[in-house]
Amino acid sequence: MTQPAPDISAEDIKRLARLARLEVDDPRAEQMAPEISGILRHVAKVGELDLRDVEPLASPGTEGARLDDDEPGSTLDPRSALALSPDAAPPFLKVPPVLGSGGAASDDNPRS
Repeated sequence: MTQPAPDISAEDIKRLARLARLEVDDPRAEQMAPEISGILRHVAKVGELDLRDVEPLASPGTEGARLDDDEPGSTLDPRSALALSPDAAPPFLKVPPVLGSGGAASDDNPRS
């Protein structure tokens, strides 16, 4: 049997943030503490499951998935690709940014 999940305090959140070199202010740490505690309680419940007779999966959701061999197919020539693009700067295609200005996914550019 697993031990119950500990309650996480705002101070714990601040210490973990500091170790991870993240900036978390006091109000956000207060908000996160019960959220993280809830997640840990849920994980503890999952840890209590008896999984001795459960077969391990290499990857969930792949049963019945068709995995075809990679085969070269037709491609667009550069002129056609540029003609189909809603925005281009020849010889390049312009695409919307997917990373924040810091070079990593950020709150100012959520993926949805």
